[in-house]
Amino acid sequence: MSWRYNQTRVVHNGLEKWESIHNGLTVSRNDKGLIVIESSEMGVAHVKFEINDEQRDELVEILARLC
Repeated sequence: MSWRYNQTRVVHNGLEKWESIHNGLTVSRNDKGLIVIESSEMGVAHVKFEINDEQRDELVEILARLC
């Protein structure tokens, strides 16, 4: 899952410019069989969680209650 939005940023000469921001959320499995949830901005990972199947089930239950 990913999404894009535009944001005004201040640059070194004091002028503002529009910049396209790309955010993403990736879910995969690592070589140990753990589920990896990774959040990124502009292709750079900021948060990375590794969870097992039991934790996944709990997370899905929590998310289902929020919807």
